Amino acid sequence: NATSIFVSWEVPILNDLNGILVNYSINYSGIEIDTVPRVIYLSNPNLTNQSITLIDLEEYTTYSINVSSYTKVGKGPDAILTHRTNQDVPTDIPTSFSANAISPNIINTTWEPPTAYHLGGVITSYTLTYTGRERHSELKTKILIVLNGSIYITPALTDLQEDTHYLISVRANTSVGAGPWTNLTVHTPEDVPSSSVRNLTTSTEGLNATSIFVTVGK
Repeated sequence: NATSIFVSWEVPILNDLNGILVNYSINYSGIEIDTVPRVIYLSNPNLTNQSITLIDLEEYTTYSINVSSYTKVGKGPDAILTHRTNQDVPTDIPTSFSANAISPNIINTTWEPPTAYHLGGVITSYTLTYTGRERHSELKTKILIVLNGSIYITPALTDLQEDTHYLISVRANTSVGAGPWTNLTVHTPEDVPSSSVRNLTTSTEGLNATSIFVTVGK
């Protein structure tokens, strides 16, 4: 899985043992992120092939792995390799999520990726959803593609209703799947009426020469 690495090796050449093999040490630590180095000792080692599974690792992280053999006299030279764990889904929400209604019909949204420890892999896209609460509007979804670390589509919400509370949610995606949602609510401001009054009528019946009676329908 994304938090494990299987490591295998062979014993040194017989002529290079220089004694009786008593144990191995496996030293490993993450390269891109600050992880605490760990060491495992294997006593009574096999004289044929040997293997171990390193567990509880960080997702999509390159680890430096050093394996050494020991005799009673001490430690031999290290065999060193690097290996990256598999990708997983993001384990945390996008950070610094904010939204601002810049007009009665448009909301701008911004956010940052999840923190490095919780990316789970390469972020390939974000899913953005929004719906108006008062008007029971349809839930709309935008898929925002990430290219070279940047969002390809501007995450602005348009064609919105005036004077409406919108519930907006976003989550990050890797090639493996989606991370958790984060959400907030933004209220679009009121606007001027978009049409004129209806059923406007006037009358002078029964009025004097300096008056007009005006009615407006709903």
